[in-house]
Amino acid sequence: MPGDLAAQEVDAVVTILPQNMEYHGILNSRLAEVAGRELPHFIKENIFDPRPGDIFAVPGFGLKAKHILIAIVPVWRTEFDRQDRVLVNICRRAMEEARIMGLRSIAFPPLASGNKGFPKKRAARLILQGIEERLETVFEDGYFDEVRIVARSEETCRIFRDRITQMGG
Repeated sequence: MPGDLAAQEVDAVVTILPQNMEYHGILNSRLAEVAGRELPHFIKENIFDPRPGDIFAVPGFGLKAKHILIAIVPVWRTEFDRQDRVLVNICRRAMEEARIMGLRSIAFPPLASGNKGFPKKRAARLILQGIEERLETVFEDGYFDEVRIVARSEETCRIFRDRITQMGG
C-alpha cells in the first residue's frame, strides 16, 4: 500500500540499520522525525555489539506503531556486498520476533531498496520470500491479523503487487 511507514497503526514496523549503527537514510530519518529524539538516543544507549541478522525490538515512542523491529545488516559498500540471503533472513527473523512478542500486525517497507540498495524488483522478491516463508506457520496458527508492505511511491507498490500476483497471492 502506498503510504508513510511512520504513520502506520500496527503493532510493529520494521527497519534496518547497518552493523556500524550509522543511523541514516530516508526511512530511518522519517521514523526518528515522527518517533522523536528519544528513538536514536534509545538505540545508541541500548544496542551493543550488533551482528548482522540480529533483530532488536524497541518502543515506538511517538509512532502509531507500538514497536520498531530493527534488523541489523552488514555494512554494504558495493553491490557485491548485498547478498540476497541477508535480506531474506532479516525478513524471516522479523516475522519470528513479532510472533514471539505476540504481535498481530506488522508493516514492512521496501527494505534495502533505496538509492544504493538492491534493485526494487529484486528486493521485492527477497522481502516477500522471507515473509512468505514465515506466513505458512503463523497463519496456520491464526497468528497475524495483517502483514503490510508500505512504500512511499505507487511505482514501488506496483512492483510488490506484481510480485505477489506472480507468487499466487
